[in-house]
Amino acid sequence: MYKKIKRNISHFFIHGPLDFIEFGTSSSLMKLIGIDSIRQYSVYQNGEIPGIGEFNHPISFETFVQRMRNILEESARAWRHNEKEFKRIGVLTGAGHSSDLLN
Repeated sequence: MYKKIKRNISHFFIHGPLDFIEFGTSSSLMKLIGIDSIRQYSVYQNGEIPGIGEFNHPISFETFVQRMRNILEESARAWRHNEKEFKRIGVLTGAGHSSDLLN
């Protein structure tokens, strides 16, 4: 760091460690999408472990996908594997800079 100062080089962080803390990206997203109860915060323990949130009432897949699209103001790619409604979801955030690769 001192070499950077001596050479007049600026340094800034574009990504802090916000994926794995209580007030971080994962839990903030869960609050935005209307999760009623956060069961587990996203953590890093020998690998990434998603945050787990739960709705009080079951939600349809289509409703959930549309909610994500509206809140994020982004298209969301989604693959449905069955017809069941659900209450519990896992959220693992990060690599937002590369979401355009999914289109």
